[in-house]
Amino acid sequence: MLDLDLVEKYSTIIVAVANVILVYFVFSQIRDSRKPIIFTKLLTREQEVDEKPSVLVSDFPYLAIINSSDNIAKTISISYQFITNQHTIPVYEPPLHHLNPKEATKFVLKIKAIHDAYPELFESVREGSKTLIIPKETLHILLDVKIGYNPVILSGFGHQIQDNYYIEWGSLASYPQFKDHPRFDCWNMRDGEYYIYKMNGRSERKLKAIPEDW
Repeated sequence: MLDLDLVEKYSTIIVAVANVILVYFVFSQIRDSRKPIIFTKLLTREQEVDEKPSVLVSDFPYLAIINSSDNIAKTISISYQFITNQHTIPVYEPPLHHLNPKEATKFVLKIKAIHDAYPELFESVREGSKTLIIPKETLHILLDVKIGYNPVILSGFGHQIQDNYYIEWGSLASYPQFKDHPRFDCWNMRDGEYYIYKMNGRSERKLKAIPEDW
């Protein structure tokens, strides 16, 4: 004989679980429909955020963050790290309160953080009245960017994107002309062998092998 109290107890639990799943499903659908579309670019000082990304030569690279959707992006956290040889240098930018639809921002990458962390990798070179800090050997740098936005609770359970770029910071041995410095070559790729093709452009440089000691 069935225990009616037991049946009622478990049926109540089953209904409660089903309701939680239904609420979560509806919430996820609404949240996805309002999800902003965020992507990044590396640009030179002269390039605008709506220009196609390309190989960067000379000048300090800028990181652009673009909201290409019709939805607002809120509480945007920005962090990245430079990885060169066995060194990892993390950088945390101040959070961005929001990006409205079709808005973008850009800021210079803190390349100096590499020199500050490992000054022994660099030399001070003077020509005339100008002095530059130049790598003793060309640095092969993996740039790993993480952007979080629209958190649900405080800074958690939000959306996140990750992007990777490859940067070569040229030395005097690679580029003997002082006027060519600082010299950066950058392109969009993962930390493997693959180019990443963006909808709004692509890098235009042939892939170089990443050193085995990475």
